[in-house]
Amino acid sequence: MLDVIRNRRSIRQYQNKPVPDDLVKELLTAGFYAPTGRRAKPWHFIVVNEPQKLQTMMKIHPYMGMLKTAPMAIIVCGDTSLSPDLWTADCAAATQNILLQAYDLGLGTCWCGIEPNEQRMDEFGKLFDLPEHVKVYSAIAVGFPDEEKPAPERYDESAVHRNQW
Repeated sequence: MLDVIRNRRSIRQYQNKPVPDDLVKELLTAGFYAPTGRRAKPWHFIVVNEPQKLQTMMKIHPYMGMLKTAPMAIIVCGDTSLSPDLWTADCAAATQNILLQAYDLGLGTCWCGIEPNEQRMDEFGKLFDLPEHVKVYSAIAVGFPDEEKPAPERYDESAVHRNQW
């Protein structure tokens, strides 16, 4: 598993081929298995593969240019009525699970943060017709990678503290 964690990279160039439904289901299943505070499971996922929606997402978010080549995205949302204080942590865990599962399946992803930018959250909420108590946390570009990125060494002993600072 550490190999998956080390080698997963943010991919911004994708092959022109759709992601099969069975792989999409595996990604979503990984999201549903994320840890959750108080067993709230506040997440909801929107699978987006309509080109017009992907184009609109790029207009809303200035750092989503990878959607020009990505065949799909997964929007991770949180139901604030189920978890008003922990929904963001739960959605972060679900997002990470999806990223790692995608890499393990040979897919590339790029996590695009939407929360806490209120304007983007509102615009995404309108785009996907979300109920008021459901908030967008992140958008994940997904596809078959058309680039390779090496894994850097990130372990930093100077940031490890034992028993106290």
